[in-house]
Amino acid sequence: MSCTRLAIVGPATWSGLIPRLAGALRAYGIEAAIDGYGFGDELTVLAGQHKAFFAGPPAGVFVIQDARVLFRKWLRDPRSADDPEADGRDAARLLIGSLQALRERIPETSWIVGTLAPPYPNSGDGVGNPASTDAFTRATMNFNGELWRAWEGGTLDVLDLERVGAEWGTRTLFDPRLDQLARFPGSAHGMAVLAERMAARWAATAGRMKKVVALDCDNTLWGGVVGEDGVDGIQMGEDGAGRAFVMFQEALLALEARGVLLTLCSRNNPHDVEEVFARRPEMALRRERLAAVAIGWDSKTAGLQTLARQLGLGLDSFVFVDDNPREREEVRQALPMVTVPEFPDDPADLPALGAELGWRWFQRVRPTQEDGQRTIQYRLRSAAEELNAQAASPVEFLRSLNMTATIHVDNPNLVSRMAQLTQKTNQFNLTLHRYTEAEIRGMLHHPAWHLFAGTLADRFGDHGVVALLIAQDTGRAWKIDVLVQSCRVLGRGYEAAFTTAVIEYLRERKTLPIEARYVPGPRNSQMEAFCPELGFSQEQESTGDRGAYRLAPDKTPVQHRGFIDLRWEVSA
Repeated sequence: MSCTRLAIVGPATWSGLIPRLAGALRAYGIEAAIDGYGFGDELTVLAGQHKAFFAGPPAGVFVIQDARVLFRKWLRDPRSADDPEADGRDAARLLIGSLQALRERIPETSWIVGTLAPPYPNSGDGVGNPASTDAFTRATMNFNGELWRAWEGGTLDVLDLERVGAEWGTRTLFDPRLDQLARFPGSAHGMAVLAERMAARWAATAGRMKKVVALDCDNTLWGGVVGEDGVDGIQMGEDGAGRAFVMFQEALLALEARGVLLTLCSRNNPHDVEEVFARRPEMALRRERLAAVAIGWDSKTAGLQTLARQLGLGLDSFVFVDDNPREREEVRQALPMVTVPEFPDDPADLPALGAELGWRWFQRVRPTQEDGQRTIQYRLRSAAEELNAQAASPVEFLRSLNMTATIHVDNPNLVSRMAQLTQKTNQFNLTLHRYTEAEIRGMLHHPAWHLFAGTLADRFGDHGVVALLIAQDTGRAWKIDVLVQSCRVLGRGYEAAFTTAVIEYLRERKTLPIEARYVPGPRNSQMEAFCPELGFSQEQESTGDRGAYRLAPDKTPVQHRGFIDLRWEVSA
């Protein structure tokens, strides 16, 4: 396991948090070396003057601000005639400006900002008029608001510590004794919570989040057993225990809206389950919001395997939610790659489980247009598969799709989706290189790198950005650093058409050899034959590397345009 370098920057003692953060990251399969920069060091880092920091910049930096340090003035003189809201905005803009300069200097580093705001005795509590909120709180709120506006503009990433404080309560998260003696305001519990949230945030940045929730039905989506209690007898509604199940479904819908695939994996009568969706208006989760279902009397292990085949995804993309401890243990033993959280004993805790699913396994650094259409896109895939099964021949099927595609060159508006494709694509992935958004932005700023993002649409709808090729001009060759395509549109000839079109584009700019390297992984074996099929020759004799391929300058790739109307869009 490779080691990731991270840093924490801010006015505190970080020695107690660092081992907790390292441990929390291991739960995501991330081994990290973490440095802390506090009490003066944080200012030299943000000013770009800390020699040790810049000698080997980390992959990611958490900038944890303390509102007491930023706005101490308003704690000491809350009656000042100055404007605390303007003070908050100005402080945020100063920080954002510093981070923008640092990002230009080390564009491959991700910067994540959060604000700690411990409770204070002079906070204005007890004042009857809400408009008289104390100046310190108003400054802090405007500071955080400005950070979120910068996040919306793609300038930085935000760690939402305000929400964490609202969830747990600041008096639970902070310890005044540790604050006074160790210069870290967090309690032991607070440090554990902060470490888990920071780890999840970095896991999202590094593309370690999941894709699919597989849900049991009885006593999970609703209370009771539909086969015994009947469609009208199960618990679900606006009152009593049934309300918790509705709130859990609403939390699941929030996940689906940002790109998480919702599926059913239930040992049940399929007709009974369909009747619940059809006849119970209290169901917040409607049938059309499900990407796939596996309902029957096979084991949950078999059901999960069926869902993985239907979606064309690996089981390591799944989180399995089931109220039955025996079913959970069966899946843990048989399919250790599937994530299986504990299920609450009390249905009242179901909404909290829904929230935890969101931040722990399904965070999005910056949602893309494709995320919001994910369930629809998988339905388009299913519709195309049905058409393929009915077609007289593969040629007839491809012709009937009426495919159109656009290749975007060096488009800065597609950074999030390009990073997402490198992180989440496993089957059609030539090199298995994974990149963060910051690393993608760094390539866009470097003249030797060129990034090609391909969209695809057909008679069923728009699939969005589904392909990515990143090429580097090494001086002696064009090196393909990344070549990926979403599994949703495999088998349509687009992978070859897209790749050959990009090769022609590169050759028009420089007549150089095209070099590629196949890196074998658990699920990308189909890529081993891809380069030879395009006319690349294997370089094993000269390099000793079975995965090295080369297309000579005088050799054109085998053409695979198929039945795709392909267009170009080049960013200025």
